[in-house]
Amino acid sequence: MIDAGAAAFHEARIDGRRIARSASTLDVDGARYFPPSDVDMRFLTVKRAFSVCPYKGIARYYTVTVGDTVVPRGAWTYRHPLPGSGRIRGYIAFGDRIDVVEATAGP
Repeated sequence: MIDAGAAAFHEARIDGRRIARSASTLDVDGARYFPPSDVDMRFLTVKRAFSVCPYKGIARYYTVTVGDTVVPRGAWTYRHPLPGSGRIRGYIAFGDRIDVVEATAGP
């Protein structure tokens, strides 16, 4: 099920460093997906790893690196999601080692 993040801001953080912030996230099956324009891509490196979800399609993974902390498969995206999941096209979700929290309005 896809649920828009309404007016709440969400942030993705690792080691106290904010790597994403958005008021336009989507909650899909318990994962919070951020628009790519709201993710600081300096911390993400494309990984040559994929997985297949029977509902969303093929996920492409990123390694998340902040300082000395490296999280392989720390984030993922669906570049070409299956029908019914098109809203998450290109959006980025983060794994368990990345803290995704509701945040207050403001910078």
